[in-house]
Amino acid sequence: KGPLAWYFLEPLYSCEDTVRLGDVVGDGSKYMCNLEHLKQHTRCVYYGFGVNNNIVFDQALRKALPHCEMHMFDPSEPAHTPEIIAKVAS
Repeated sequence: KGPLAWYFLEPLYSCEDTVRLGDVVGDGSKYMCNLEHLKQHTRCVYYGFGVNNNIVFDQALRKALPHCEMHMFDPSEPAHTPEIIAKVAS
């Protein structure tokens, strides 16, 4: 299964400080606006839905924002959700 065409398209939006978190092309990485702004706050909360055993972005976000409270849910594989959370936390 190869990468889908939209994985090669850059997003169109207006953001002063864009950062791409995650190392791979495709669903594993995400673009974020104003990550530096979030680093300045003492509290933040992240919710991830449907991680589908691909936690590249979640791990990068944990590294960039270790003070954030993270909640991840994967309805496609609920039995593996605790394992996924443990990988991100480490």
